Amino acid sequence: MIAAKVIVLVALGAGFTYEMGVNRNLSTNAFFSHKAQGMPWVVVLLVILFAVWNFVLSRTRYGRHVYAVGGNEEASRRAGVVVSRIRISVFVICSGMAAVSGMIAASLLQSVQSNAGAGNTLLLAVGRQSSAARRCSAGTAASSTPFSAAWSSRSSSTA
Repeated sequence: MIAAKVIVLVALGAGFTYEMGVNRNLSTNAFFSHKAQGMPWVVVLLVILFAVWNFVLSRTRYGRHVYAVGGNEEASRRAGVVVSRIRISVFVICSGMAAVSGMIAASLLQSVQSNAGAGNTLLLAVGRQSSAARRCSAGTAASSTPFSAAWSSRSSSTA
């Protein structure tokens, strides 16, 4: 038992030593060359992520639960789905995908701006959507969908 632990520690130490000796120069590193056999590596990453999430959402019990909670929360709760757990896990996954997209953007630019995302774009988008939702629920929108209500409120305010 002790010999196995020693072998594992030696292997970890050798791997750590190898990783610390790797050349980290961005100009010679293949990951930052923006190409994987002539194709941008972001395309390869997006295809892999699409395949993984498509499989998870269409072929697993978790995916069925996600669609059920998104369709009707109360019916899902009555069917035995732990709605809070599914909702929190979806938020965590979305946050993780946002982090991946931030890392991709930073690696493509090879720099990070301290004021990235500091504009009013998000605030204005949320305000527009909430005003469209209020109009839709009050019955003053021309259509029953929130998207068309937001579009009609946008076109009426810019005219």
